[in-house]
Amino acid sequence: MDHFGGADSVPVREALALLRDGLPPEPERPSLLWGDARLGNLMFSGVAPVAVLDWEMAFLGPGEADLGWYLYLDRHLSEGVGAPGLPGLPGRAETIRRYEELAGRPVAAHMDWYEVFAGFRFALIASRVGRLLVEHGLVAAEADVPLARNAANLLARTLRPLG
Repeated sequence: MDHFGGADSVPVREALALLRDGLPPEPERPSLLWGDARLGNLMFSGVAPVAVLDWEMAFLGPGEADLGWYLYLDRHLSEGVGAPGLPGLPGRAETIRRYEELAGRPVAAHMDWYEVFAGFRFALIASRVGRLLVEHGLVAAEADVPLARNAANLLARTLRPLG
């Protein structure tokens, strides 16, 4: 975490403890995961997706990790920045239900963990961006970087109901 600069963040430390204490079961067959599943990384022709972009965060694991990232980034791009969600997009419950339908297996039981995992990863990335901006003299302090501040705040709000 030191590389990213998130070690001094209370929500990041709390998320790491929660993640370590509540690991979900290993997938029977890990899949290649996109790692950055979000609408901004899709290219469309009309309403049909034709390309999946931004694979630098790819890894092997359960599909729930990509679903958690998608849900978390959708939440960040609305609640996390103080904006309403995009009209017409399904909410969390509907997205999970549809995913389960298409995957042919339940995933809802562990989605809180995967969303915290997404928030943890995102907060570390945002912290690193903030740290680099400070190191290069572009801002005085990481607290001046809305991305890092919003990521840490949303992670804290995500952890609250999980206690």
